Amino acid sequence: MKETKFKDTEIGKIPQDWETYRLDDLFNFGNGYTPSKSNPNFWNNGTIPWFRMEDIRLHGHILFDSIQHITEIAVKKTLFPAYSIIISTTATIGEHALLIADSLANQQFTFLYRKVNREDIIYILYFYYYCFILGDWCRKNINEGGLAAVNIDELKNYPLPLPSLAEQKRIAKVLTDIDNLISSLDKLIEKKQLIKQGTMQQLLSGNKRLKGFKEKWETVKLGEILDYEQPTNYIVTNETYDNSFLIPVLTAGKSFILGYTHETFGIYKASEQVPTIIFDDFTTSFNWVDFNFKVKSSAMKILKPKTDNVNFKYIYLSMSRIKYVPQAHERQWISKYSNFKISLPPLPEQEAIAGILTDMDKEIEVLRKKKEKYLLIKQGMMQELLTGKIRLI
Repeated sequence: MKETKFKDTEIGKIPQDWETYRLDDLFNFGNGYTPSKSNPNFWNNGTIPWFRMEDIRLHGHILFDSIQHITEIAVKKTLFPAYSIIISTTATIGEHALLIADSLANQQFTFLYRKVNREDIIYILYFYYYCFILGDWCRKNINEGGLAAVNIDELKNYPLPLPSLAEQKRIAKVLTDIDNLISSLDKLIEKKQLIKQGTMQQLLSGNKRLKGFKEKWETVKLGEILDYEQPTNYIVTNETYDNSFLIPVLTAGKSFILGYTHETFGIYKASEQVPTIIFDDFTTSFNWVDFNFKVKSSAMKILKPKTDNVNFKYIYLSMSRIKYVPQAHERQWISKYSNFKISLPPLPEQEAIAGILTDMDKEIEVLRKKKEKYLLIKQGMMQELLTGKIRLI
């Protein structure tokens, strides 16, 4: 890699040997639409891919097929060609995908497909990566009032800075290589999770015993080994905190610290308090907690062991395997969960099982952190390579 010299343009500084093109100069634009759901002939036995936001959420940004399909008679004029880009310009703004199939999409998306005389100017895989930057522009340039939407005329006039076709291909290859690395980590994480699930099924049921353990297991009710209490340390909306305290606040679905939400619970060694299972009484979700915290939901319950003869991590893992669909606003611990039964070996075997599964969790967490690292590297590389701040030799 090498640094380069820049020139001033209407969109700021770009490398001296790069050019800018309006998107409308390079791409045809088209609108997605939804065939009538009331006409079964448009949907039954359909074979034509019809993309929605759900496809991107489930399968990523390069899509070979869709979840839902339509029939030929549902097509108004013609399909958009393979290697089109869709970008969401209403509702959820700025999401995009490269479609590797002749297809349609719903009205949330605008199609961009390369003009026939622009093959020597724009490499579609390069533009796919640039759409991560274009998506940010879309999110910052929506209309005010009514349904959130991008002004398509402004999008058509977006000035796209482009290096030579050869450099576009080099940049796309580097970014594709790191995407492949991230994908391989995803597959490895999924494999490790499946192995863990199988191991849990065998070990927590007693179908497979660890070497050296032969004592008989018990069947116990959760209410016999766990205490139930209602948290009293609620957060009050007018409470203020010194930033140095960083008090986690737990809700039914998320945790947050001083107002900043986090999708997953962090582990904060704030004290040596007894590890606790936080139990959401209405959704029957469980979270393992071993840090000082406050709660914001009256549905939260605290479960703690009644005796020293149980390994709490083993109990937590056993509870996570219970399958039960709760009724709305039913007090789950009192009415149902305290009566659920689990298989309980002697404490040394509980500890050994919990240790094995904890080690597997740690291995998966290492892979997740590695993936997060590569995602950050990719983000930085896109910002540098797609703006010409760093050049590939």
